[in-house]
Amino acid sequence: MKIIRKIASFALLLAIWAPQSALACSVCFSAREETRAAFYQTTALLTFLPLLMMAAFIMWVRKRMKNACAPQGDEPARP
Repeated sequence: MKIIRKIASFALLLAIWAPQSALACSVCFSAREETRAAFYQTTALLTFLPLLMMAAFIMWVRKRMKNACAPQGDEPARP
C-alpha cells in the first residue's frame, strides 16, 4: 500500500509542476526572425516526418507483397 501512495504522491506533484514547466518555452515568442523561422521549420518537420515514415513503410510493404505474389522463374506461369 505504501508504494501506491508514493506513486500517487509523485503523480500529484507532477501534475502540479507540469503546467509551470510548459511556460518555460523561450523560443516560441522570440522577437528575432531567425529564431521564429527555425521554430516554424522544426514544427513542420516534426509534423510531417511521421506521415512520411508511414507512407514509406506502406510503400515498402506493398512492394514486398507485389514481389511475393509475382510468379517465380522456376514455376510455370498460370493462365
